[in-house]
Amino acid sequence: MEDRKFVRMGRFTSSVGLKGEMKVTLYNEETVNFKKGAEVYLGVSGGKKPFTVRSVRNHNGTVIAALEGVADRNASDSLRNTEFFMDEEDLEELPEGYHYVEDLIGMKVYDLNSAREIGTVKDILTNTPQEVYVVEREDAGDVMIPAVENFVREIDTENEVIKVALIPGFLD
Repeated sequence: MEDRKFVRMGRFTSSVGLKGEMKVTLYNEETVNFKKGAEVYLGVSGGKKPFTVRSVRNHNGTVIAALEGVADRNASDSLRNTEFFMDEEDLEELPEGYHYVEDLIGMKVYDLNSAREIGTVKDILTNTPQEVYVVEREDAGDVMIPAVENFVREIDTENEVIKVALIPGFLD
């Protein structure tokens, strides 16, 4: 399991009912990877423990899922706010223009307007109406850049660079 690359897919937020079902926040809501029969991994001390997805359903816009071996509310409560991962080899290829969160973390961010490096993506907030890149800067505090077309102009995964066009005063 050491050589495998795991991709952060989402987290279990709270229990639903008494039979081990949980609400799920997916970091990429359009994913087709999180489905019945898929294998997910939960971070535990000493590594990642695999679980098979027993069921997935949508209830009023909320994803509800259950895992094999998580049979009651006590077991699902123990997974509250636990992130889950999938093996990169098990993932279907994303449509053009989409990226997994893990692929963007660590990328350098350059502002096209000032022709200078801003910093490095250290996190991506996905619980907002649009994703927000949290960029760590060496000379100042972190800056949050909405991941919208008006700001993000190019994501170059080959060179690990995100090019943005920020409005004047954005970094002040």
